[in-house]
Amino acid sequence: MQDPKQLSHLIEWALKLSDEDLRQAVEFLNQEYRVRIRQSAYRAALTLKSGDWVEVMEGSRKLPVGARGHVVAIRGKSGGVDVHFPDQGMWTISATLLRKVDGPSKK
Repeated sequence: MQDPKQLSHLIEWALKLSDEDLRQAVEFLNQEYRVRIRQSAYRAALTLKSGDWVEVMEGSRKLPVGARGHVVAIRGKSGGVDVHFPDQGMWTISATLLRKVDGPSKK
């Protein structure tokens, strides 16, 4: 939320709810959040095609930031992308964590 007053009103409203009503509201918001995340991953995947080179923007324990690989397949509406990283092998990763880059130069 951009307006701090709206956020404080929302918190005040939530504090007035019973435990069951608050649980239902949080469950609904969680489902809505998951739908939005899935939609953004799907839209991001639409910008990629097989053979594109990509770079990881947000790393994990085994896949570091900056790792580069090429797209092998797009997994439909899930927004998952199969990527082959030369040093790390095959990974399925959300398209929202990738950015398109130029491939390695051919000598």
